Amino acid sequence: MQNKHIEVVKKWLADKTSVSSEELRANARAAADDAAHAAHAAAYAASYAADDAARAAHAAADGAADGAAYWVKRYEEMTLSKGVIANMFNDAESMEIGDREIVRGMVLDVFHAGPKRR
Repeated sequence: MQNKHIEVVKKWLADKTSVSSEELRANARAAADDAAHAAHAAAYAASYAADDAARAAHAAADGAADGAAYWVKRYEEMTLSKGVIANMFNDAESMEIGDREIVRGMVLDVFHAGPKRR
């Protein structure tokens, strides 16, 4: 998968006159913005998975097998879907800002899907 920010840098490395300093600065700002979006999504996903693990552990400690099974299943669904989510964010790198926000919303919807938390 190509990263548009890396492509700009590679173009500049091949020919220092091919990209202006303004373009390089804009590229750096956009790359930082994309990194922040990806980091936010990753943190959100990790916190959701950790919360599900804690809920499973507490349910098991309380002897609630049905509750523990529910949270284990939800944890496994969330962690298995992370690969799909990561790919969605990688694909979003090449999108315009409005499109990235749509993808971000779709990713967050994955974590809100399903039964309400107990």
